[in-house]
Amino acid sequence: DFVVDEVLAEGAPVIALSAPTGSGKTKAALEASKEILEALQKITAVNGEQTPIVVAVGKTKTQQEAFIRDNKEFGIGLEAVRLPNKVSSCIHIRSEKGERPPDWDDEEWDEYLRMKSSNIKCSECPLNFTPLKVDPDKLRQIVLQATYDMRGGSDEQYVEKIEREVRKELGVIGERESVCAYSVVKTAAKQMVADGMPILLVGT
Repeated sequence: DFVVDEVLAEGAPVIALSAPTGSGKTKAALEASKEILEALQKITAVNGEQTPIVVAVGKTKTQQEAFIRDNKEFGIGLEAVRLPNKVSSCIHIRSEKGERPPDWDDEEWDEYLRMKSSNIKCSECPLNFTPLKVDPDKLRQIVLQATYDMRGGSDEQYVEKIEREVRKELGVIGERESVCAYSVVKTAAKQMVADGMPILLVGT
């Protein structure tokens, strides 16, 4: 709610769609985004402003998948990029050696991992610079393909695919801990926007 309040305070419009499953909410949101993007791109051409980004936020992978699927199916024209959850992709969190206390449920364990991730600074991680060693076009291709191929998969599966493909490009033989998918996706997204590609950034 506080995010909506901030947006309203800036004088920006907010539209809430409430309708049964399968009635076309996602398609409507994407079509509206397409129209807005086309208008913004005309402004960009004149004023030289940064390429606009459409951000789709979903609580579940099913909600995220709908945006990625419909964007392609209806030819909206956005390049879909799935931003993985930091808890799923952070190497330091995944290498946690301690076992979960037997009386903790999934929600409590996830909260602990989120707290742990908040203390880890990507800017100080040497793996944060790994993507810079890969050709930008190839990096973009890896992220776009993984986003579409794994649109119905879990964050963990998406992260594994990103890491596997980047390791191939780097010629790295070893454990998956040698590549940071979180950094890879963020780097690719920034490059795409800098190149003038309107993107659909999908995440939790």
